[in-house]
Amino acid sequence: MQWGHEEQQQLLAQLEEVAKLCQAECAAQKARREAEAKAKEEAKRQRVAEEEERKKRMMEYLWWL
Repeated sequence: MQWGHEEQQQLLAQLEEVAKLCQAECAAQKARREAEAKAKEEAKRQRVAEEEERKKRMMEYLWWL
C-alpha cells in the first residue's frame, strides 16, 4: 500500500496528538497518586494527633481522680 506524503503527515500528526494525550493522562495519574498519598499522610497525622489528645485527657482525668 503506497501512501502519499499528505497522508503520512496526517498520520504523523495524529500519532503526535495521541502521544501528547498519553503524556497528559500519565501526568494526571501521577498527580492523583501524589494527592492521594498526601491525603493519606494527613489523615494519619490527624489520627496520631487525636490519639495524643485522647491520651492527654485520660491522664488529666486520672490525675483528678
